[in-house]
Amino acid sequence: MDSTPYAAQAQILSLAVVAHHNLIRDDGPHRATLRGARDAFAIAAATIAVGHPGQAALDLADRITDLLDAGRDNLQTLVDQMPLTRTQGLEWIGPLAFQRRAMAVDGVDHDQGDRWGRDHDIRISHRRPHDGTTGLLYAYSRGWDEYTILGERVEAAAVDAARRAALESDPRLGESAWRLFIDVARLRRPAVDRTVVTSPVL
Repeated sequence: MDSTPYAAQAQILSLAVVAHHNLIRDDGPHRATLRGARDAFAIAAATIAVGHPGQAALDLADRITDLLDAGRDNLQTLVDQMPLTRTQGLEWIGPLAFQRRAMAVDGVDHDQGDRWGRDHDIRISHRRPHDGTTGLLYAYSRGWDEYTILGERVEAAAVDAARRAALESDPRLGESAWRLFIDVARLRRPAVDRTVVTSPVL
């Protein structure tokens, strides 16, 4: 597996897969030990993914072991269960904190789509004055009810180019498109414009 934000989880999940294979081959007295090892690896990977121990990590671990029990032991399938990693230098804040930081920016929100991210639950908006082209670029996560500011003075041309590049990169609006959108937007310059067919409004 190539290097991804889920590299640590992938390594631990590969150990869970090995333990699961050993488990299904062993009908002897070590079966309970092997099951415990498999489940422990699943919990460890889930805890790293969620960011803290608790019920959310246990629920994710159960999802992983359920897939293994169902014979779905492909590593990519298991890694795809990991929640979106949101530790890429972005500060995610609650609604009140966002309102305090964004209240000085007057204008209208121009939505750039609301199905970004691995879980298709990220809305990206560009808030700018009626007669202006520069504004606040931010994202909102419905799943977490949190906001992150991608740039405080971002040109509309950069936003449009980033959106086109992201859609061209991954029409399913998956994780790679979300990362590309952030990378291009935070650079505050238009992406290389490769001629693309105009995409439908999200």
